Formats: sequence, structure tokens, C-alpha cells
Amino acid sequence: MTQTRKSARLLAPVAFWLAMLATFIWANGSAGLTPPIAAEGLRDVWQFYLPLMVFTLATVFYFTRNRTRPTWQGFAVARHSMTRDLAFALAYLVAGHLILGAVFNTGLHFPGPDVFENGSHDHQEVIRWAALQVTVFVLLPYIWLRRRGFGFRKLITGIDWKRDVWLMIAFWAGEFLSVAFISDFFDVAPADYSYAIPFGIVANTIGAGLPVLVMIHLIILPRLSLLLDNQLLVIMLGGLVYAMFSLFDPGTSYSSATNGWVSVSYIFLTQTLIGMGKAVFTVRTGNPFIHFTSYHILGARVAFDTSMYADIFRR
Repeated sequence: MTQTRKSARLLAPVAFWLAMLATFIWANGSAGLTPPIAAEGLRDVWQFYLPLMVFTLATVFYFTRNRTRPTWQGFAVARHSMTRDLAFALAYLVAGHLILGAVFNTGLHFPGPDVFENGSHDHQEVIRWAALQVTVFVLLPYIWLRRRGFGFRKLITGIDWKRDVWLMIAFWAGEFLSVAFISDFFDVAPADYSYAIPFGIVANTIGAGLPVLVMIHLIILPRLSLLLDNQLLVIMLGGLVYAMFSLFDPGTSYSSATNGWVSVSYIFLTQTLIGMGKAVFTVRTGNPFIHFTSYHILGARVAFDTSMYADIFRR
């Protein structure tokens, strides 16, 4: 492949992100009432999401600079069909989220497009959300993986945990503390932590962490890596795929065409950057569990969601 073609491939995701930026500026200026998810406008993009992505990628690339590239042997990738399998996985991901979002009002993060307010949701809704997510994006895809020879034991035993555990600890601490001080985590009554944190971890692991782990980090990223052989491009595309997971996140609104454009463009502006920060761990190390533990189980989601789960499970 020529250098020009390689550069064009790298620029394509950047051009898409810039197109989303232009779309957001145009649509947000036309919207009568901005969807809650975009209430902070571009300030969060420049002050939080973009710096966090740059810091994460720079740090991970630096500390993994002497590692050999992952071989993806434990991910059951069939080279003769990986393009077809990748296309199927992407189509399944999009269709699944459109159905869950449009029909069941369910997104990657609880409570879906709704904005949580005290007393507005109960534990039965959490169970419903987690059950839908785990069925569509964990159980069915895992059956598909098993039929191709995938096994967690083979994957886990092939990981060099001694090299990766410090990454898990460092980024867990960084993610948790950076979010805890800007969220309402410390406003929770001390007695509520004892149940809100474990219940929240279980709920987010089942409803959000496992779906992302299976669909993106076990299925999509390994196949993209072998197909494209360009880690930075794979990381950028992984970010775009993660953004698709968030199209029905809390605060999105599709009540009008303009609100829809604002929601979609803002999701791609912000969640692409978050997704890149998740993808870089797997792409650089071949360990899909680093992002899983640091972000979904013990990291940012604990700080973000503990207050919400305290209210839900208190009743």
C-alpha cells in the first residue's frame, strides 16, 4: 500500500469527526431546546474529552513502545472470513442498538435516553435494561464466538498479566479520581456506599461492560487489527464503533430532526474520543480486560453512577 493511501485512510476518521463538529455547530444553533446530553456544548469536548484522549493514547503508546504487536491468536479469528465476519458484527451492532433504542428505550448506559432524577426509576428497570443488553450484545454474540472456536480460558492464559496489571491499577485510579471530584460521588450518604457501589458494579458490568467487551474488544478490534495492520487507524475506528454504542445514552433526544442531529453529532464528537481511549489498551497489548476493569467495573462508572444506584436500590 502506498504512503498516500495509508495517509488517506488515517485522515478519513478525522474528516468524519470534523464533519460531526460542523454538524453540531450548525444543528445546535438551529435547535430551540438543546438535548440534555449536549447542554455543555463544545466546552466539554475541548476541556475534557479531547485532552483525556490525547493523554491516554500518548501514555499507553509510550509505556508499550517496546512490546511486540498482538498476534490475536486467542480471539478465534478466521482469516478467510474475517472481512465478512466484521461486516456482520458491525451490522448486528447497529441493528441491535436501533431496535433496543427505538423499541425498548434502552441504551448502553442506564437509564437509556431518559435523564435520571431521584425517584424516576426503580430496580426492576435496571434488571430489564441489563437483561436486554446482556442478551443482545453478550449471550448471542458469545454463542457466535464459541461456534468459531473461541474460549475464555485460552484467551486468559495467553495474556501476560504481570505486564498489564499496573496499567489496570494506574488507569483505574486516574479514571476514578478524575471523575469522582467532578461528580456527585462524595455527596452520597456514607451508609449508602455499602450497597450502591457493589450493586452499581454488578449492574454496569452486566449491562454495559460485558457488551462492550464482547462486541468491540473480542470481535471487532481483533479483526480490524488483522485486516488493516495500522494500530492508530484501528484505534480511531474503534472509537467510532464505540460511539455507535452510545446513540441512546442518557440525555439524547430524537423528538425532532434537529435534536436528532444535535444528539448524534455530539455523541460522535465525545464518545469517539472515549472509545479511542478504551481501544488503545486492547490494540496495543492484546488484553481486552484492561479497559474492562479500569473503566466499566472499578473506574469512571463507579464515580458517575453511585449516587443514582443509591437512590434506586434504597427504595
